[in-house]
Amino acid sequence: MQTVWQDLEVEAEMQRGLLPGLVVLSAKFLPTLRSATARTMHSVAQVTIAKDRYKACNDHSLSVPAFPGSLVLTDWQQVSA
Repeated sequence: MQTVWQDLEVEAEMQRGLLPGLVVLSAKFLPTLRSATARTMHSVAQVTIAKDRYKACNDHSLSVPAFPGSLVLTDWQQVSA
């Protein structure tokens, strides 16, 4: 909410007077709220992408065998004898 308050410049608009300030603020409110929501969603998407990349980099179940011909087992694999 602080971002919306700062983007609306409430103090500066209210210095013009009560009625002119409210008119200007009402015209700015929805575009400012939409912009703040878009920035928040973008930040959430960036965090989600970063977490997915981190998981992919640290996923050792897809690791390559250390020696050619050796067998790599993960927790979900079992060797049947």
